[in-house]
Amino acid sequence: MSVDATPVTGRDRGSVLPIVLVMMVIGSLVALPMLSYSSTVFRANRVVSQNAAQAEAARAGLRMALAEPVSLYNQCGNAGLNLGVQLSLPDLDINSTTTCYLLAVNKARDDFSLPYSQVMTYAGASNVAGPVEQVFGTEYTDSGNVDPALWYSNSSKDGSIGTVWFPDLPVHAVSVRSSTPYELPTGYPMNGYTTCDIFFPGTYRQPVVITRPTYFTSGIYYFEDPVTIQGGAQVLAGQGTLDGCSDDQFSAFYAVDAPSTHNISGLGATFVFGDDARLVVDDSAGPVDFKMNQRYVASNDQNTKSSALVSIMTVNGALDPALVSSDFDNSGIPLVVPGLLSVPLSYVDGVDGTRPAPVDDYRPNVLTPAPRAPDAPTGVTAAARNGGAVVSWVAPTVDGGSPITGYRVRVRVGTTGAFTAIGCETTAMRSCVVPSLPNGTGHTFVVEAINAIGTSQQSAATGSVTPTSGSPSIGTPGAPTGIAVTLATPPTPQVSRFVNAFEVSWAAPTNIANGVIRRYQVSITDGVTAWTCDVENATTCVVPVSIPLAAIPATTFSITVTAFSRRTDGVEVSSSATGTGFRLGAAGQTYVAPPPPTSGPYVPPPVVDINLTSANEVDVWIPGYISTPQSVVRVRATNPAGKDVSLAGGVLSAWSDVDPNVAARPAEFQFGLVNPATQRVLRLVTTVDGSRFVGEAVVQVNETGAWAVNNWHVQ
Repeated sequence: MSVDATPVTGRDRGSVLPIVLVMMVIGSLVALPMLSYSSTVFRANRVVSQNAAQAEAARAGLRMALAEPVSLYNQCGNAGLNLGVQLSLPDLDINSTTTCYLLAVNKARDDFSLPYSQVMTYAGASNVAGPVEQVFGTEYTDSGNVDPALWYSNSSKDGSIGTVWFPDLPVHAVSVRSSTPYELPTGYPMNGYTTCDIFFPGTYRQPVVITRPTYFTSGIYYFEDPVTIQGGAQVLAGQGTLDGCSDDQFSAFYAVDAPSTHNISGLGATFVFGDDARLVVDDSAGPVDFKMNQRYVASNDQNTKSSALVSIMTVNGALDPALVSSDFDNSGIPLVVPGLLSVPLSYVDGVDGTRPAPVDDYRPNVLTPAPRAPDAPTGVTAAARNGGAVVSWVAPTVDGGSPITGYRVRVRVGTTGAFTAIGCETTAMRSCVVPSLPNGTGHTFVVEAINAIGTSQQSAATGSVTPTSGSPSIGTPGAPTGIAVTLATPPTPQVSRFVNAFEVSWAAPTNIANGVIRRYQVSITDGVTAWTCDVENATTCVVPVSIPLAAIPATTFSITVTAFSRRTDGVEVSSSATGTGFRLGAAGQTYVAPPPPTSGPYVPPPVVDINLTSANEVDVWIPGYISTPQSVVRVRATNPAGKDVSLAGGVLSAWSDVDPNVAARPAEFQFGLVNPATQRVLRLVTTVDGSRFVGEAVVQVNETGAWAVNNWHVQ
């Protein structure tokens, strides 16, 4: 390939220069305007971009406010129509401010269609009274009416205006759960918690004890044993307004070995208490924080709609003892304590209509004022005797609302196996000789208490006792001493204060010969007729004596008191003492036998028991209805400081044990029915610093976190 290397001549150079100059002029006419245009376009693009960024910042403020709807709901609670509250939101690259205004508040119910705020169903019970900052709502004026069924005739299932709200039970999952909670994995903290125990809705048939951060997922919980919240517990039941150590979704996805059927439903939790179940808040070991989020369910959810706005409820009624083992489904009956309490059997609200609680495997709660068998005796001891033993015990402090009529001692050989009756029974004595035991063999003993309702559980067993031939032998006791009668007024020696009876007293023998005085017999005679009285565990006895009034001044009586014991061979032995010269009081009182002994009402353990005994801080918040018409609700605080207890959803109970002294209640206390705000209508305004752009939205935000946008624009 060749290259043209012809040299450039001077004439060529001269012709190029004008061409270059012409091109430069032409270029300046074209390039300079183009540069100016580009610069203008670039400046315009920066403005457009900046405007776009500022407009997006206005939108972002609104979006971020709705990203945490529960926080938005809470932060805007103090806002007003023209009073803005600036929200705390994450920083953006472009500075902006978002403010909320409260346009309207929607409540769970219409303020003018609320049921009664507190109802007491037990005859003679009183509503809790107090200042308006403690007691809320319209109280049922017939609480404690002498007609214990009156409240039910004024009831409704939905709690409509001016009625006693008596909801049906929701359908509960029969999935039997362990009392041992599930746990979140290590390294999955939420809301500042580092640990979290999880419970899922279902049926709990063992006691549940909580001492740590714990979350109950939303749904229906059925318990048959106590739920105890102890020192160190920080408990939240159900998802909603308040945050706990977890939430429903987090628990279902991440709890270790979470059940495949988790039974989570609605928002918030409802605790249903059957059999021996109750809620106990115990602050003796440390601070306690227990809160329940309000329960919400879809109105068309037939299975659980009756749990809406209900936090705690009991399974009501009783079981027919003749049917409970053979036909449990049909064994449910009303609970009636004649003249004092009348509560119908609970029914279950479901898709097939209502059905009795036992059909759904519900057991009525037994923590009621209905009389029952007594508690077991305590302090049982046994001492060996030659060929037998002496067993002693302490009477139970709770007689079950029916007087104790007797005791029964049972024995077993050794320390295992069943206890059998041994013919050692008393009516009032609290000790007994057990005869005919083989020497050289160990025996243990229990004692049962008996009343008109039934027999108590067996006491704790004694230690093993082995009679030997060297053990003390039981002999004949000494005689009573100091026989006397209650004297007339003014006192006249040996003259009775009664015209028709002697009230006799004596001193027990000082020598009981290693045995037990089983009974005393008092015999009074005028030499012709005898009148007697037998007593146990007493050294007084009133003996009615009837003779003609005219014969009283001249008639003297002798009084014999005999003490009876029993040897280990079963033979009864006795000793007597006699006093003479006693007379009736011709001008004395007429003796009238007192009525048979009675007991006060049985006071059951409270089904909601907030009995605070320490100086530890306590925060209890139960916002939903408490429906426990056959059980007791207690709120007590030995040291009120640092205690905050709110039962603000309304209370239906047999009676409420709340100190009438307002100063002795928790320092912060609410009782009754506060109609909760469930939705806030908010106006959100986001302004961008140095910009004309403003984002504005009108939104509805529920306390549970659900939200809807009514209006949204940026201008």
